[in-house]
Amino acid sequence: MYIACRVAANRQYVSKTSVGSSVRPAMLIGGGGSCFVVSPTVSCRMPDTTRVTVYRRSVVALTSVTVGLKLGPVSLGGTWEPDEREMEAAWQMYIELATRISTQALKDDEGILREALSSLHDLFPITREILRHQGPTVARKKGSGDHSFAELAIYVLNYAVRPVLAKWHPLLEEYEAVRPEEKSVRTHEAEWERAAELRGVLEGLRLLLLDYANLLAAVAGVEPLISLDERQRTG
Repeated sequence: MYIACRVAANRQYVSKTSVGSSVRPAMLIGGGGSCFVVSPTVSCRMPDTTRVTVYRRSVVALTSVTVGLKLGPVSLGGTWEPDEREMEAAWQMYIELATRISTQALKDDEGILREALSSLHDLFPITREILRHQGPTVARKKGSGDHSFAELAIYVLNYAVRPVLAKWHPLLEEYEAVRPEEKSVRTHEAEWERAAELRGVLEGLRLLLLDYANLLAAVAGVEPLISLDERQRTG
């Protein structure tokens, strides 16, 4: 997947008064006070002699990102113009994906299939919680954008994750039910005639989730935390 971004440079000011420890966003205004620049801060002395130090921090505001996701029978293209709440939601979802087994390569002699399916299932309550927390604004398209965070998140669940779980959860559950007590879960799974097929399905879904995760990272304004080597280990 190729991600193209347009960004706008911005400045954010954070002030800290000499009489308290709280830090809050602030606008630098003149009035009757005198200001002078001391790199990398701007210091002001207001008429009431309260000293204010304003720390300048460069901020890159993402204005548009190109979407290109193939979700089974559905392909999503166009642009996404996220606002601040969507950037926050993207970061929250990205962290969940980056730290889950569902985005890590699963070699034939590694991992347990049940754990992989459970990790995928957990994405449903996690996504619901993020959407509840961020509110309806993350479901609204911004500017001339074609998508919103909520739309993309729900599409990924319903068209990529749900079909895999709907088919393979009951099949694996049926096979698990006949495992002898003296046999380990890993050994039992390795003997399943459909184990390799399921691992192949999980690998395809993992690559799709990596594309989704990289899109979220771009919106959140962070470098991808999932190594590109993870894509190449089995590819």
